[in-house]
Amino acid sequence: MTVTRDRIVSNIVDFTSLSPKEARHQVDLIIHIIKKALLRDKNMLVSGFGKFSVVRKRARRGHNPKTGKPMLFKAHNVVSFRLSRVLRKEFAYPIKKSSSRSRS
Repeated sequence: MTVTRDRIVSNIVDFTSLSPKEARHQVDLIIHIIKKALLRDKNMLVSGFGKFSVVRKRARRGHNPKTGKPMLFKAHNVVSFRLSRVLRKEFAYPIKKSSSRSRS
């Protein structure tokens, strides 16, 4: 399941005394701060969660998979996310899935 902005707002409303309008404003403000930092080529560290960073990809040669013709991909920036050690440890333990199908 994808966590949407509306679901985040709904959770904030459920766990705080904020109204839906105030909660949406707070979520929008956090997203705006992250975007602004990334657009300035800054890293955005959220302790206990992870780090957003801008990675520069250099120009490279490739090919069109459909036609096989060579192409040149321009240099560009991408956003990278790296989990914090704390969160990575939580994901390190395997989650047991219950299987409704039995193997024969």
